[in-house]
Amino acid sequence: MPPKSKPIIASITILKFKRGRATYVFPIDLQQSKAQTLENFKSLLSKAINASGGLSIVDDEPIPVDEDEDDEEANIPIPIPKPEYMEDIDIDTDDNSNSNPNIIKKVESSQLRLAIPKDKSSPYENEWIELLDDTTLSSIIFNDYDILAFAYGNDDPFDVIEAAFEE
Repeated sequence: MPPKSKPIIASITILKFKRGRATYVFPIDLQQSKAQTLENFKSLLSKAINASGGLSIVDDEPIPVDEDEDDEEANIPIPIPKPEYMEDIDIDTDDNSNSNPNIIKKVESSQLRLAIPKDKSSPYENEWIELLDDTTLSSIIFNDYDILAFAYGNDDPFDVIEAAFEE
């Protein structure tokens, strides 16, 4: 008689790391011994943030304006400036230069904090349990597309905003 086949369990789990409106998605092999560590998660996240251009510390999303408003300002044309030719273009490729003070271009893994939702079924209620060590993290069973919140520095709160789409 042939041996009974074991159910196939996916070794790679896809996790979402969120802060505000920003989302980073990673496939992680949680069956490896060093994969499910706090330092590994922070390291993956910091590399992704740095590769994507940095971390915005200010949510500069414009407030949506109702298009049906009938006020006088809605019909005023907006002047569009015309670009001028610039002779001296100085392109600075140094990663440490920061043209926008609201974007941190170089994020270290030690500057990040991670948290899991108190209730996995409703992560957008913004009730988080901060992960402080690997023992808490190793006791968690992750499913695909589970959400972890991240914060920058010690004063940044864990805050996740659900994406809203209009049809």
